[in-house]
Amino acid sequence: MTSKRSKTDKPLIRIMNCNQCLTLSPLNNTHLTSGKQFQTHKCLQIIADIDPIHGIKHTVAIANFIADGVANTETFVFASPFQRTTQTACAIADAINVTNSTYYNNNREKVIVRIEEGLMEWLTPALVVTKSSNTRTYPKTTAELSQLFPGKIDPLYKSLNPPATKDSTSPNFPETEAALLLRANTTLTRLVKDSNLVSPSSSSTKRNIVIVSHAPCGQALAFALEGAKSPADSQLSYWPLGGITKFTSKVSSGSNDWVLDFYGRTHHMPGEYKDGLKEWSLECFKNRYTDAAGGK
Repeated sequence: MTSKRSKTDKPLIRIMNCNQCLTLSPLNNTHLTSGKQFQTHKCLQIIADIDPIHGIKHTVAIANFIADGVANTETFVFASPFQRTTQTACAIADAINVTNSTYYNNNREKVIVRIEEGLMEWLTPALVVTKSSNTRTYPKTTAELSQLFPGKIDPLYKSLNPPATKDSTSPNFPETEAALLLRANTTLTRLVKDSNLVSPSSSSTKRNIVIVSHAPCGQALAFALEGAKSPADSQLSYWPLGGITKFTSKVSSGSNDWVLDFYGRTHHMPGEYKDGLKEWSLECFKNRYTDAAGGK
């Protein structure tokens, strides 16, 4: 997947950190979003986990923003198998169902969350191992999450990139940054293909994908969409809490290229977070950005 810089403001791929969100949707008809008219595109949005203090307000702001952006379209919501990301995903699904109540009441199934193991937290000891007790944190199963969020989890969905000890493209502990980038690329490619976004079966098909993951995985997914040859060639940098990054790709072009429209936008966030706080980055992008900027 490759990308180019764009000055347009079209609703295609958005990535958020706070929640970090990337939503993918090929929209084959012109539609209205927030009072503006947009053209036919694919849109991918990624969301990372809930902030422990301001998480509810952040989640509501993000959920409403996403729901408004996918009005009157078929939407799939995917989440990492951790409880906090699933909670965010369920809030987004609820907001989409409310905003699109007329659309989904027209003989269409409402949005429920699909648990995808390929979107789980970066499996580095610093993030999934508690130092004091030397115990590892594991994600929950679909069955466990279904009990916590009854009626909101798809019980039939099977992960497209589950852990596999002999597969370097799957989530495996311990995981390097390079392995995370490969895992994210593999997961994203399979999700797009499985959701039939690249080549919709008919010109009237309109679909969106919302991916709820963690900051490391979210940035890795953005890197896959950006299409840079290496992190050293990437334009990605620090990502503010709740920031949205948007990529765009026209379905009609028949291409799998994505255009980076903006990075780390936080105008939808409440209070002081609207200006962008708590920036974060994987080291491979942090080093590139620090070298180019002469320090961060």
